[in-house]
Amino acid sequence: MEKTVNYLPEKAAYARDACVALGYDYEDLNHGNGYCFRISARGQFFVTGAGPICAYPINNASAFGVSQDKYHTGSILNHAGIASPPSRLLFLTDSHKELRNEGPENDHNIAPEHYPVFAKPNRGSKGDFAEIIYDQDHLSRYCERVVKKYDTVIVQPVLQGREFRVLCLNDSCRFIYQRQSPALIGDGHSLIRELLDRFNNQFQYTGISPVDDVSFLRCHQLTRDYIPEAGERYEITGRTNVFAGGTISHFSEVVPEPIAAISIKATQALNLSISGVDVLEDKAGKLHILEVNGNPSIAGLETVGRRDLAVDLWKEVIETFFNRPQPPTR
Repeated sequence: MEKTVNYLPEKAAYARDACVALGYDYEDLNHGNGYCFRISARGQFFVTGAGPICAYPINNASAFGVSQDKYHTGSILNHAGIASPPSRLLFLTDSHKELRNEGPENDHNIAPEHYPVFAKPNRGSKGDFAEIIYDQDHLSRYCERVVKKYDTVIVQPVLQGREFRVLCLNDSCRFIYQRQSPALIGDGHSLIRELLDRFNNQFQYTGISPVDDVSFLRCHQLTRDYIPEAGERYEITGRTNVFAGGTISHFSEVVPEPIAAISIKATQALNLSISGVDVLEDKAGKLHILEVNGNPSIAGLETVGRRDLAVDLWKEVIETFFNRPQPPTR
């Protein structure tokens, strides 16, 4: 018996509504939870889902698998002549040491002059453990926290500039928005640690890491008991992802040509049919590809009142799949 639930993953919700609009069959295979579902039409079907599953059947498994690995993605982009931040891969455990050659990734020491650096799990998502690291001791503490969930991280130079998310589908860009870091705003009576605790409470049971208080206080040179004045603002750097508390601005369905060109080139370099490309425009106007997501969330469209566009994109994904030559159905 299917149970009634209130929460439905965004990809399942958009796919379901797209099927209703197209007159296709949507069947939940996960007791109403939406993490596995089947879409059928014209005597054909595909099974997909949400969570760790690549929801989009038009992306092949190899392309999606590579896109999950940020270090390999960077290598592919650089090979294609696409600007991407140089990355250093750090292994946090010895569990697979017999399956790799010895290399610099086994050495966690970073020269003091190279700090600060930006660190994130190599196969992470949604801004989980994306943080700025200020020195070697900080890096060691960071790795101790991250190793409980991930076995590799990458470190990169800290780039300054405007960050954008671009959605690419079938070799064209469909929308763009600017991603911005969240901030703590003083109210004149709460301690800074109390403000940070309130911010972090929203990530309980979501799988997203809280903001590290030591890093945050060091970034702004604050003590835990400091009381910000009303309206005083302290940015939480490194967390531009919407799921990690980031915000969206300057949404548009018209993507500027230079950003569109590099986003499509990056998507094609990874052989993806749909992608979410994170682009940074530095202070000199140069564009850098930060990530190419092969299973992009489009839930950010909800915050700008464009759920209709999310459903339309899913309609195109479904139609693209069914219009491709298919192997015989068993």
